[in-house]
Amino acid sequence: MSTITKPTIRRIDGQRAASGEQPPEPRPKRSVARGAPNLVVFAMLGAVLYLGHHTGWKMPKASELWGGSAATSEDWCAAHLVPESQCVECQVELLPKRAETGFCRQHGVAECVICHPELAEVSGEPRLPKYDTVAAIAVMARSENNSRNLLHKRRVQFENQQSATKAGVEVDVVGEQPMSDVVRANGQVVFDPTRVAHLSPRVAGTVAY
Repeated sequence: MSTITKPTIRRIDGQRAASGEQPPEPRPKRSVARGAPNLVVFAMLGAVLYLGHHTGWKMPKASELWGGSAATSEDWCAAHLVPESQCVECQVELLPKRAETGFCRQHGVAECVICHPELAEVSGEPRLPKYDTVAAIAVMARSENNSRNLLHKRRVQFENQQSATKAGVEVDVVGEQPMSDVVRANGQVVFDPTRVAHLSPRVAGTVAY
């Protein structure tokens, strides 16, 4: 069989050479060519995962795609998440802070508007409550405020009116009305169980004493 196979192979190679046909490529080159599309697909998937991880899986805005983000980022306060030109924390002159009065030990609040009516943001002259506020607070036990808490000095800011509306912030006029510290609950009046005897007679009747 060996004497028949060799001339046959040589004859096939001679025919390919005469016709100008290239001999088959070696197997390693074929495997690389076949695996190239898979490598490209995996490379694209890796790029998508990388971009998604660094962008928080959010599509960029149209302004960013067209080069409008540079102008926007210049007027943005990263510390307070509002435009830099409107940030009242970085630019105090936009909304100057009032003089601090400290913590009110009598009413247990900071910047007490009862002891300092000038702090109340009202239309016209401020009107104080017509009852003893200290006695009203002492009616029942309440949780006390921490005098060392300084969160009241921070001011909440929004980028625009739409952001405040989306966050559920509503602005309304403060009113005054009577209030009482009561708890409404359902109840049932029953006999004293220690002075009630439950009888189960075998016949119907009435027990008198």
